[in-house]
Amino acid sequence: MPPKRTQRATVETTSAASTQANSATSRTPAIPWDSDGDGVDTSISVLLDWLTTGTNFKRYRGNTSGTTKVTMIQEVLEEMAAVGMTHRNV
Repeated sequence: MPPKRTQRATVETTSAASTQANSATSRTPAIPWDSDGDGVDTSISVLLDWLTTGTNFKRYRGNTSGTTKVTMIQEVLEEMAAVGMTHRNV
């Protein structure tokens, strides 16, 4: 049976929770994926186009060739940059 928590552990947990809450409020505002295109493609449309092109979905869903998902996400970000969207990152 694990040892009982002390009062100090509770204070540390509360302090960590308030630090996380403060950092969450200082984030940049979220940009919706379906309305960020300035009259051109949106992030969601670029993502869906990439997923439905060739074998991209199959590669992303069950990759066996050794390509990491981060590498594939970089491909999507390159597609977004090609249409002028540079506010998304990994």
